[in-house]
Amino acid sequence: MQNNKGFTLAEILITLIIIGIVAVLSVPTLMRKYEDHVQVTAFKTAYSILSQAFKMAIYENGPIDTWELGETTIKDKIKPYLKVAHDCPESKKFPCVNYGHDCNGTGHIYFKSLTGKCATANGPNTHNYHNAMVLENGMIIVHLTRLSTGYERTVVVDTNGKKGPNRLGYDVF
Repeated sequence: MQNNKGFTLAEILITLIIIGIVAVLSVPTLMRKYEDHVQVTAFKTAYSILSQAFKMAIYENGPIDTWELGETTIKDKIKPYLKVAHDCPESKKFPCVNYGHDCNGTGHIYFKSLTGKCATANGPNTHNYHNAMVLENGMIIVHLTRLSTGYERTVVVDTNGKKGPNRLGYDVF
């Protein structure tokens, strides 16, 4: 009498197929959660870096509403408190920042919206591009000035730099 205590080939194949199906169904969800976690962490890091830079600039220069900016920009005030790897003047903005431009005929820097459509970080015909900084961690900070309303300042942050997807509300704020 023969006593076989092993698995048949059919049983092994069925088990592998079930494991494969479970993996196919769960891996995309796990990857999406991981990517979301990476973006949240990058946003918190960007917030922390900029918050500290602004606090130091305010400590040295007084409240922001008392800053006499004129030709001086917000970038000039916070730059000493950031670890800047590369300063990108306006004349070299596109090779440095490497985003699209002239998305809808405005000539402005643009990104993708969360839906994948074209969206400008600065709104159509409202801002003049000033300049940008690439930090040592790869983050890009773009300083925009709205000349039409008396030098209103806007700071746009790309938390992961030139890497994609460069979507407003996802990795660009």
